[in-house]
Amino acid sequence: MKTIAKIILTAFTVLTIASCANTSAIVKLDHFVDDAELKSPDYTSQDWEKSQTEYNLLVEKMLEDDSEYTDEEREMAARAMGRYHALLIKYGIEKSATLFQQLGKLLPQYIDGFASALEENGQNIESFFKNLFDEEKINQSMEHLEQSLESIFGNFEE
Repeated sequence: MKTIAKIILTAFTVLTIASCANTSAIVKLDHFVDDAELKSPDYTSQDWEKSQTEYNLLVEKMLEDDSEYTDEEREMAARAMGRYHALLIKYGIEKSATLFQQLGKLLPQYIDGFASALEENGQNIESFFKNLFDEEKINQSMEHLEQSLESIFGNFEE
């Protein structure tokens, strides 16, 4: 009787672990981003490189088993990826701000170049996203992004 109980317990444990394998990739990604949000203010350039390498590995692992995830799990992963990309953008802005402080006279030319690139490539970007996603949800997300950027950069208006 003890042998049968051990076999049943072992089988249950193996099945439980196997069923959690896919979810754990998303949970690991979410925890990784949580950790990055806490520690990133103290990251060096080397820390960011290491972080991006680990992030890419986690995303690759998650994408390998993508067909086995629920919609809720995919949404959780997408939110985590969005949060991490926001950290990267913040890091890039902070790094650029340091450069601009050193090279302040070049800021107007940089902004002109950035705006020109957006104008030249804007149609390509727009048509790409229109064909991939629900346009209404994208518009809502873009409005949210625009509001966030306005709250950050609104102070730069003349």
